[in-house]
Amino acid sequence: MKGLIIIGSAKMGSHTNALAHYLKGHFEDQYFEVEIFDLAEHPIHQLDVSGVSSPSEVYKNNLTLLQTKARNADFFVFGTPNYHGSYSGILKNALDHLTMDDFKMKPVGLIGNSGGIVSSEPLSHLRLIVRSLLGIAVPT
Repeated sequence: MKGLIIIGSAKMGSHTNALAHYLKGHFEDQYFEVEIFDLAEHPIHQLDVSGVSSPSEVYKNNLTLLQTKARNADFFVFGTPNYHGSYSGILKNALDHLTMDDFKMKPVGLIGNSGGIVSSEPLSHLRLIVRSLLGIAVPT
């Protein structure tokens, strides 16, 4: 099985990044093929449904890479820090560029980090997003 971990932290070398790499190692120990897509390393332009703005080639290439990896994934993990009680804007933006077909009936794990119990708040929000994308949020 192929998995895709999407890191939704804007900070290079973040705790979310470390957590994602730790989890990737555990998946690989069980013979899963897992890739990490770090949105800090591969930024994606903001979704513009009006078609007015023209994103740079770097953003276009990053988006194409994310979309290809998402379509080929059998399962996902979304990783996010806690930003004001919710998940990160860059993760939201990335998900806005993907479709329900990318997630339909696929399991989605959720990981988050921050100080204390507030880490669960972004994950509660993401469960709703996963459901609206027709994915299956794995209990955490």
